[in-house]
Amino acid sequence: ATSEPGILTARATPVNVAEKLPLLTAHMEQVRAAMAQPIPVLPLTEGLDTQQIMAQQLALGDPRFVAETRDPQSGVPLRNEIFGIYPIRPSDITEETALCATTACYRVELYNYAYNLSTIAVVNLIEKRVLTVSRLLETQPDIPPHLTAVAQEIAASASEVLQALGVAPARADATMANIKTALNASRCERSHHLCVAPTFLQNGRALWAIVDLTEGTLVGVRWTDLGTVTGTATAPTEKELQDEVVTREFCEKSNELLRDGWRLDYILTSSDGLRISDVTFQGKAVLESAKLVDWHVSYSREEGFGYSDAIGCPTFSQAAVVAFNGPQVETILRAEKAVGFALSQAYKSEFWPAPCNYYYSQRYEFYLDGHFRVAFANHGRGCGNNGTYRPVVRIVPANAQHFAQWDGATWQPWLVEQWIGPLQKSTPEGYQFRVLTGEGDGYYVEPGQGQFLDGGRGDNPYLYVTRRH
Repeated sequence: ATSEPGILTARATPVNVAEKLPLLTAHMEQVRAAMAQPIPVLPLTEGLDTQQIMAQQLALGDPRFVAETRDPQSGVPLRNEIFGIYPIRPSDITEETALCATTACYRVELYNYAYNLSTIAVVNLIEKRVLTVSRLLETQPDIPPHLTAVAQEIAASASEVLQALGVAPARADATMANIKTALNASRCERSHHLCVAPTFLQNGRALWAIVDLTEGTLVGVRWTDLGTVTGTATAPTEKELQDEVVTREFCEKSNELLRDGWRLDYILTSSDGLRISDVTFQGKAVLESAKLVDWHVSYSREEGFGYSDAIGCPTFSQAAVVAFNGPQVETILRAEKAVGFALSQAYKSEFWPAPCNYYYSQRYEFYLDGHFRVAFANHGRGCGNNGTYRPVVRIVPANAQHFAQWDGATWQPWLVEQWIGPLQKSTPEGYQFRVLTGEGDGYYVEPGQGQFLDGGRGDNPYLYVTRRH
């Protein structure tokens, strides 16, 4: 349970901001200078190699990429910043970017503060052109290191943090400062503003300092209990070696798995965990793909604060919690008899099980009779002992044509895109939904309710069904 209620702070610019917050002041001066340029975008400048510099220049020179950088009516410049420039991995390649399978490509991420909009360009360096531009509404890329430092500075300098801790913290004392968050009754709610949560550890508790980077202010503070700390962290030198192997064998190339009539490809992605694709059973298509898009971690139902964690490759990725070792294949036994196999992957923060470090696992199960299961688990305490963890999973069935829900008596088809919450009616077998291919076959969907004997206490799922575009 949490130790004490949180505090929403008054939104006000600190007195002597240049003296108290020099990093924020310098950054905002750079933002204002960038907004006065013909292309009002603050580029990344620190730690870039020549290829990243070229990718950024090519992206900023493409009209599609910078189309929303000004108000469409007045032409007034909006605040825009490049957040990340990453090499394209095999898991990122689509039909439109197939050229990237054989030539150097980069992903350039632009964030528009006014629209809360992420614009993504895929740039081919050999042909020196932008292959694709995509827009993600109400979505925020992971923040760059210099903004992480700004968030730490705002948190460490806030009087509310000083009062709560009883001592003035150092900027470096703030952990998890680059992880996005939200807080009810604030502009961070529903992520309309770019907010992160620098966290200070003290005497078995964690103090969350919610920072709004859109406005450059502290939003609120909140304590959580950490519980008993046990175990030791993996040595960094050992982890570095593991990272190199995982990256080379499972991030930079796709792997094929053939077993028990099943065939599938799998690869570790930059931020969507272990993705499986082109899954077939006895030669018949089952799944186009499945992956874990995000972990949503909440430490308070009422105040709605927590983290949004991405999992994925250990290097050159946007993942907050990275792959530990590589994917593992194991036999599934029931009464000492093999009934199928599982493909699993673990993800750990560098200093897990220390406070505010996370440990997740991802597991795909495939059975001899043709059914399969997608499962995920949280193993760690993280930044509190009362967290609710929700994996956000994207599953694309192969050749899916019809979706239906059991209403207690019959299957009711869904005719439009929609979503539904937990506690739905089930058939006697436990099925709540049905997916048909239009060829007389398909799959039933059975949410977990503790029946799988793996420690799960029930999915309580929110299901979103969209048309395959």
